[in-house]
Amino acid sequence: MLYDWMTVEEHVEMSRRAYAKFDPARAFELLAAFNIDRKRRARALSKGMRTAVMVAIAFARNAEILILDEPTSGLDPVNQRHVLSLMINEAAKGNSVIFSSHQIGQVERAAEHIAVMDRGRLVLQGTVDELKADRKIVEGIFPDVSFTLDGIARDLRVARTDRTERIVRVLVTGGAEEIASDLTGAGAMAVRVLDLNLEDIFLYAVSPATATTDIVAKESSS
Repeated sequence: MLYDWMTVEEHVEMSRRAYAKFDPARAFELLAAFNIDRKRRARALSKGMRTAVMVAIAFARNAEILILDEPTSGLDPVNQRHVLSLMINEAAKGNSVIFSSHQIGQVERAAEHIAVMDRGRLVLQGTVDELKADRKIVEGIFPDVSFTLDGIARDLRVARTDRTERIVRVLVTGGAEEIASDLTGAGAMAVRVLDLNLEDIFLYAVSPATATTDIVAKESSS
């Protein structure tokens, strides 16, 4: 938290007095990297500048555990990347960084272990590599909406099937090339196998399936 009437420099001094391991030289080094004027009062800082000041002070505490809530909020892409690098570097030093973010690309770049929350419930957790292991997306585009999946959705290797008009995306836990061949046989004109990314993992964890059986696909097209 920043106090509007205090300068950036005064916030650093307050933290120096409050935290035994606080490193003011590190704080000023980070503030310079963010192009923050230490003489400015907090009330004169933009949202992104306030975030940068708070991040600099947090990392200068040399804490073994850092808990950060949306640590890149309001920052431009260059400074967002800088914050992610700081988190990765902190973890490399043996410290723990726990952060929340709605920026899935940033989570994928910086996090080793993730947890997905949906309406206050923990719906998925694990390392990124574990969650991606052996899973693929098989995507097929059909010439029109009048098609069936010929039993593909009931294949034991198919975890989920989503349909949006002429496009079908199948989440598979194995046999991706065989499922791709089956989609071609069902009439798909373009089929491709995609690596699962963290956005796919998140969406499949929190959103309901739009089509899970051939019957649903038929009803959707009628």
